[in-house]
Amino acid sequence: MSSATLGAVRILRGEEVVAYLPTIVSNSNTPSIDASSNEPKARWDLLNELEKALVITATTANGLAFTLNFDSLVIKDAKRRRKTLGSYLGNRLADALRGVELHWGEDFDRWFVLEIAPGGYVHAHGVISVANDNALPDVKRAMEKASGTDPKSFKGRAVNIQPFDADKQWEGSYGADGWVRYCFKEVHRTPRRLKKMGHQPGRVYVSGRRLTRQGRKAWDQLRAPELQDQKVSPTTGKPCPSWGTW
Repeated sequence: MSSATLGAVRILRGEEVVAYLPTIVSNSNTPSIDASSNEPKARWDLLNELEKALVITATTANGLAFTLNFDSLVIKDAKRRRKTLGSYLGNRLADALRGVELHWGEDFDRWFVLEIAPGGYVHAHGVISVANDNALPDVKRAMEKASGTDPKSFKGRAVNIQPFDADKQWEGSYGADGWVRYCFKEVHRTPRRLKKMGHQPGRVYVSGRRLTRQGRKAWDQLRAPELQDQKVSPTTGKPCPSWGTW
């Protein structure tokens, strides 16, 4: 990850950064920028999945870390239906959460990365946004339903949801950044392992459209000052003859 991208993620988190990077003057999900960076930042389409997840998490209010273990019968069902596993499990999770979202009047936006444990069982690490703490028990039950596991399986930890721990180190980083990096630690190996298991691997990183749009909007706003000087579009990177007319 480039220093510009890493610094920009820290900006979106509202952390103190070195002087050459832009600073945040708002705590909203689309932060305002009061200075432009001297180091260019890649457009959104050129970021890798880890970088996108870091940006999305930095702009997600009420984000919580989660791990979700899937029953082997659920994984076999995806294989039987010839579905790519990431999409199948993402849709299964969305279906399970839909009723809870209607009940609480809240969208529990999320992203996750699939991983295969040494024992061969498939699980997901990710981030979910839950604004109302009272909704957490219902969210957890819905995720357990999506996993297809018995609540007592995995020693009662079929689903684990917890706040980011600022004092805990993951993959060399702390807090939310560390957790995101931990989620991606096997991302390059997982497709090969799924293929060996006879699955259509597809995407192992799955993010909701709303979260992706949110992250992209914040990223484009962060890039806007430097691109205005260059007169190029933040989305395409191509010359724009008249700034503000895209």
